[in-house]
Amino acid sequence: MTRRLPLIAAVLALLLSACGGGNAAPPAPAPSQRQSRLVSFDSAGLAQGLAIPDFTRYWTLAEQRNGNVFPVKARTDDPEVMCLRLDKVGKFGTRAGTGFQEASLTSISAALETLSRAHWNDDIQASSAAVLLFADGGAPWVALLQLCRELVDLRVRNLWLVTSDQRDEVLRLLPLLVDTSQVFKEWYTLEPEEAAPTVHFARGPQGVDFGWFDGKGERFSGGSDWRAALEQELTKFAKRAQRVQFHLPDESTMAEFAADANLLAPLGYAAIEPFWPALDRPESSAPTEPRRELAVFKDTLELTSNLNVPTLSDYWRASAADHGLAAAGAVDETAPLLAVRVTADGGFASRTRDAPTWSQHADDLGLLEALQRNAGEIDFDTGLSELQILLCMDRAAAWETFLGVLEILKSVRCHRLLVVTNDVVGPTLRLLNLNLPLDALDPGMNVAAVRIERTGPVADGLYKATMTLDKTERQASGVNYPSSLAHWVTERKAEPDVLLLQLPRDEPFETLFTVLNSLAWLGMHGIRFGG
Repeated sequence: MTRRLPLIAAVLALLLSACGGGNAAPPAPAPSQRQSRLVSFDSAGLAQGLAIPDFTRYWTLAEQRNGNVFPVKARTDDPEVMCLRLDKVGKFGTRAGTGFQEASLTSISAALETLSRAHWNDDIQASSAAVLLFADGGAPWVALLQLCRELVDLRVRNLWLVTSDQRDEVLRLLPLLVDTSQVFKEWYTLEPEEAAPTVHFARGPQGVDFGWFDGKGERFSGGSDWRAALEQELTKFAKRAQRVQFHLPDESTMAEFAADANLLAPLGYAAIEPFWPALDRPESSAPTEPRRELAVFKDTLELTSNLNVPTLSDYWRASAADHGLAAAGAVDETAPLLAVRVTADGGFASRTRDAPTWSQHADDLGLLEALQRNAGEIDFDTGLSELQILLCMDRAAAWETFLGVLEILKSVRCHRLLVVTNDVVGPTLRLLNLNLPLDALDPGMNVAAVRIERTGPVADGLYKATMTLDKTERQASGVNYPSSLAHWVTERKAEPDVLLLQLPRDEPFETLFTVLNSLAWLGMHGIRFGG
């Protein structure tokens, strides 16, 4: 018996070893099963600190293939993507490394215009660039509408909102509808085939109105307890609805937008449209502010052919609101005119109304001679020529070229200068009135001054902006200086009589228009240049 004890002990030891022993750790739990197969979104940490709007119900029904749109698959570092942040107080930010830097819509628009051109699609007459928006649930709804309006103006149709899906505690990208075709229309309208499947959701202080955009078919109106009643009515709209326009009170938040979108999710609608035209429609009790009609320039001389015309957006909006800026210029058909073209490399050409073709000039001396030939007689009383200069410069032309043109005009006593610009609304050509000043600055004038400096080449230079406003000097550095300029404008104590602007001599002509957009609401009555 004693001989068998070691053998039995050995067998028991082997059995315990095979079973893992009495002190072995329990097996690892099986990974939790995903509740959804929809594509999720990796925020790369950029959503940190934000209460991302919850669209769980919308995504749940989308996965059941009820007609709701599927999430977009994209990365934060895709070359066609611009990442923006909208915080709960309504401030925008652009991506800066692993975070965001505060930026104004004006500066965002300028940067997005460059991105949109790089990804332009001729087939759809719009850009394939995309805005990826990280918005806090407490962010103001109005800020989203303002962004949508900018995207329509720039013809950027891809706007992807970062949303949450609580089923897997993941993020998903919700595509919002940006109808870039509206840029060609004076008023927001839809073609009959577009209007038929479009339903308009209008929520106000007294309740909700819900009905078809074309006014045909079912309609729902409800008071303070409208939610439960509307949900019961959705089946009447579900077969036809494909597009929903959201028209919410100005004080609404992004979380409220999400709640409304989730409520309507059983409709099965793929097109979710923040109704930005509400920005231009006052409440029924509010007075309608008259808007100045801006003159449109018709390019009968092919002045803009093969030139990238610089763009103004906020400047023309401020001008239309009659906010201190001069109105868009118009050609005087009774006065002599010389049209001048300047290419990106500084080449000159000129043409009168009656000339059959353009005259090319080897240098600015040729332009000077053309001006001398056409300046005509000098008015005895004013000492000035009545010749109008219609100037179209490529946005990439150097600033010093523009300054040189101004000096030539002074030398031949020509002061009437109209510069061709592109208004993104339309898009439409308009003339910026930059008549040369006739008098020296009055010491009693309220003067604002902006000086832009750059260290290094244009492509990756270090910018510094210095602004003197209300006799106080402020400075900002970096490529987002236009945002700082726009912010300082909001803090002004009085509107200036004149703006003094100085840029680096080798700066692209386009920078002038970036600065003017930032300063549009400053209300300056005149502009003078230096370099």
